[in-house]
Amino acid sequence: MADETKVIENVAERLRFFFSDANLRRDKFMRKELEDNEGKVAIETLLRFNSIKQYTEDAAIVAKAATHESVTDRIKLSEDEKSISRAVAFDPATQMNDNVQVSIRVTNLPTEEVDGEQKYKVSREDIKELFVKYGPVALINLHHHRSKRSSPSKRSASATGAAFVEFETVEAMEKASADLIAPADGGEDVKAATTLKLGDNELGVQTMQTWLDEKKNTPSKRKEAPPVEFKPYELEWEKGRVISIKGVPEGCDREKIFAAIGSFYDIEADD
Repeated sequence: MADETKVIENVAERLRFFFSDANLRRDKFMRKELEDNEGKVAIETLLRFNSIKQYTEDAAIVAKAATHESVTDRIKLSEDEKSISRAVAFDPATQMNDNVQVSIRVTNLPTEEVDGEQKYKVSREDIKELFVKYGPVALINLHHHRSKRSSPSKRSASATGAAFVEFETVEAMEKASADLIAPADGGEDVKAATTLKLGDNELGVQTMQTWLDEKKNTPSKRKEAPPVEFKPYELEWEKGRVISIKGVPEGCDREKIFAAIGSFYDIEADD
């Protein structure tokens, strides 16, 4: 029974994530399932998800997980116990950009070089543990720099040392910000109440909105392409080498013209 209880808790955590605002903003498949099935997703469909299948392939277990106390504020089980829906419907028309008000950006995450590329030395769980005290964390989005190689399958992803931490509520984000970010009007000597560290790295923290504002106001480093001068194209006909043909019937192509007059003239085709 203890093992089943742990499985139900793990599956409930995955259900909470899959039906969260954070995931639905990114997950086209889940949005389409909800849209096409009156706001519900069949448990049979959810059992195909690898992160659920790793815990169970039993629909009854998923149904029990949907009624676990940790998720009843977010999802609900259908009366026939065959599908799951959100407690409050997700509206793509109004909620796709709501992540800004619930997210903070973290920098200076530990990285290391592996085979010539930077990789993170910490996991999403390591980062999540630092922030759950402020409220439920919906998503950790680690940032990578993608190389511009010719083949998409060969493109590498190098860790930048930054991540977005998305909370489930505005209240949690505001609580974290108040503790981790120094007041903007406090002057240079005013520090944040709490400083976070991972390994030997002291982490930088700012709201996603602040980062977006700074990015918007920072001049682009891209070099502007030099202006291209377009010159009019002029056909240069050498006198005595061009003839005009009139009365060409409809459907007559270049090859037929060559066949008709080629024996009289030395003609070169310009493809």
